[in-house]
Amino acid sequence: MKTATRKLCCLGTLLAAATVVAITSALPGCNGRPATVEPAADGTVSEFGCSEKLDSALEMLRPERLGISTDAEAAELRLNTWLKDCGQEVEVAGPLGPEIEQLLQPILSQTQMKRLTAGRFVAGDAEHIRNCQLHKAMANLDLGAQESELEHAVALFHFCIRNIALHASADERLPLTSYEILLFGRGDPQDIAWVYADVLRQLQIDAVIIRPATATANSTAEDSTAEESAVGNNTADDLWLIGVLLNEEVYLFDPRLGTPIPAATDTGLTATVQQPATLSDVLNDDSLLRKLDLADGQPYPFTAKMLQQVTVEVVGTRSLWTSSMQRLDTSLTGDWSSLVFDGLQDGTKSPGLVSRVAEYGGENWGKDDIGIWPYPEQQPAAVQHRSEVQRKRFSNLELSLDAPVPVELDLAAQQIHTGTPEKRCLKARISHLLGDYDTAVPNYQKLRIRLIGASRLPLPAEIRTIHERAEDDAAYWIGLCQFDKGNFVSAISTFRDYLRRYAQQPNAAWTVHCRFMLALSLAEDTADWSEAIFELQDELEDEDTPEPLAARRRFCIKRWKAAQEMAKK
Repeated sequence: MKTATRKLCCLGTLLAAATVVAITSALPGCNGRPATVEPAADGTVSEFGCSEKLDSALEMLRPERLGISTDAEAAELRLNTWLKDCGQEVEVAGPLGPEIEQLLQPILSQTQMKRLTAGRFVAGDAEHIRNCQLHKAMANLDLGAQESELEHAVALFHFCIRNIALHASADERLPLTSYEILLFGRGDPQDIAWVYADVLRQLQIDAVIIRPATATANSTAEDSTAEESAVGNNTADDLWLIGVLLNEEVYLFDPRLGTPIPAATDTGLTATVQQPATLSDVLNDDSLLRKLDLADGQPYPFTAKMLQQVTVEVVGTRSLWTSSMQRLDTSLTGDWSSLVFDGLQDGTKSPGLVSRVAEYGGENWGKDDIGIWPYPEQQPAAVQHRSEVQRKRFSNLELSLDAPVPVELDLAAQQIHTGTPEKRCLKARISHLLGDYDTAVPNYQKLRIRLIGASRLPLPAEIRTIHERAEDDAAYWIGLCQFDKGNFVSAISTFRDYLRRYAQQPNAAWTVHCRFMLALSLAEDTADWSEAIFELQDELEDEDTPEPLAARRRFCIKRWKAAQEMAKK
């Protein structure tokens, strides 16, 4: 299995850094997370040993702390202190080769490329390390009885689909960082692919973006009539799939439709596709793709012929490729271990990301067909240049995480005094994303009880809005936690309660997605296909559901109707 090569190479890198490891492992804190070490008045920790310096910085970067009780700038200062005093012994790759520079030129400026080898942590690196810790926790989630890496990869894909809801309307769309995508639980298909690839990376599984070469070159004029029908109104930017490189195969996933491409061995009797097809499978059997054709003459926008020639794009951001991150990656052990570096070019003892992907191509693609997916690197600039409408939308999403905001009623002065936001909603959400459902669910419930009680007070309009939105989010997220734990009966009850309470409220945040999750819960719980189908058909009839949300629902209806017919036989 090709992932094993990468793991052995990582071991070789660790052995090469044995001197550093020997020094740090003898110091306190290497076998578990230490108590927080406080810095000197100037923010440095230079009086500490190497282990304490690194532990002190990493402690600040825990998902439960960064942005809540610590800030990125202070954490980067500590990381640079560790890097200067302790990290220089670690061997790193040399300057970027011309091939890698050519790949980077379309997405990075010359200044940004120089920073890859500058040997210093810069803005954005602290958040990257925090995100890697979060992705590592997600990668290790217990999502049921998966016996193989492939089964776990499929379960993680479905987890991302459930927990990153597609925007329900065009005016909801806005650029987000990968952390914000998870925090708000919203995004586009590209955002799902980005997060999914980052999570798989923590399992040392590579994921790429696969595009038909004809679509990339905009050469549709030579396509056959059948292909033109399949492509329909999709642009070249729409025509891509996720490829998961595992077991010497390239498994295909479609985040727009929210499903793996079904393999020939897929029984069709499960609520979601559990056995993904490979690129080789669909090249040899176009009928696998035709399983995704929808009703009303809407063919799936891929054919086997289109995929005979493909280009692939590796997924990552600049923080993942820097020499400073390589030094840190080698030094992360124990509870801190997460993959924070995945270099594009080959190291002295291990192949880089581009070489690994090229090796997997076989007859399907070569090194010249590989590029870097620009989307993740485009998002920081897009975030900084959000429109006024997008900034308002972002603020609406962010405010609920501040809840509750303490309020004190001064009867004598007839005034209301507000305190510092407690961010209990944010803390519960982080527990949720880390898979600590036994903490998240009770905290969501306590939060809702408190907010419902506070709603009886004469709150300022802004505070009332924050509380109402947090109550809304918590009510829906409880159901997601229950579903991800496999407690479908409780999830059904929670989603139904949500719809009873919020379905008629125009500002309710999760009504569309809650109806879908209710249908999925019904299908997963008892394979009650009729009721699950009814929920989705009713939604499609009642709502002007946009694409690709509507396509997802039509696909589920088609699959579940087929399962219903098979069950009758």
